[in-house]
Amino acid sequence: MKRKHTFVTLVGIIAIIGVIFLVNWRPKKKLNKKHISLDSIITFKKTDIKNLKLFILDDFKGDPIMISDNDLIMISEKATSEIIKNTISTLDWKKFNVVQLKNENNAIHVSGKFKYGFYSGYTNGDFSVLKEKPLTSVDEMTEMLLAFFAGKNTWVDKHKNK
Repeated sequence: MKRKHTFVTLVGIIAIIGVIFLVNWRPKKKLNKKHISLDSIITFKKTDIKNLKLFILDDFKGDPIMISDNDLIMISEKATSEIIKNTISTLDWKKFNVVQLKNENNAIHVSGKFKYGFYSGYTNGDFSVLKEKPLTSVDEMTEMLLAFFAGKNTWVDKHKNK
């Protein structure tokens, strides 16, 4: 009888240790909790805007979150300020449109429509930032793309939501 009691006690202790282990054991995801300012990421120089291509997506009717590079139509392999201005001014902004300037390292886009507002985003490698406050007009979107194209950091200031 004593042997049976010892066995039951031992099984109970092992069961309790197992439960404690399972409760405390969770797969740990490595999250990058480091907060990085936009200024520290963007070391933008005029040389970064070489070979900018201009893309659009006009009258998009799907979910904007689902837009991929395959959806974009190349307008110019070598963007100029004139091509940027003409492209933005010819789009019907009553419909949802995207205009993007990009090269192998950087991309900036503006998107939206009059009814819902206009937005912009910037990508550099794995880093992406979306402007929280909407842009106010087609002219402001044009200014942002032209500042990026010219290598002026005024577009960075616009992304800081000042």
